[in-house]
Amino acid sequence: MTSMNICYKAVATLRDYTSAKEQCVSDSAHLLLIDSVDVYGWAVNLMDAYGIQRIYFQGERVDQYSPFLDDEGNTLTYFNWSPGEPD
Repeated sequence: MTSMNICYKAVATLRDYTSAKEQCVSDSAHLLLIDSVDVYGWAVNLMDAYGIQRIYFQGERVDQYSPFLDDEGNTLTYFNWSPGEPD
């Protein structure tokens, strides 16, 4: 079993990605970095347990052809999306 140390703050206020990220930055925090199946599973379990419909997590790109980058500018390599996602 993998041990993870994740500190999180759930916010119920509806926001778009940019506003959510700006709020995290103003709180000296980051959006969740899903970089492994373990973190993905943790997030899914949290969403199921609390009825959370949507979360924002790290991953931005310049255009549809560029790689997704985390907040530090590193290329994200772990993805568990269905065809056509993210939308």
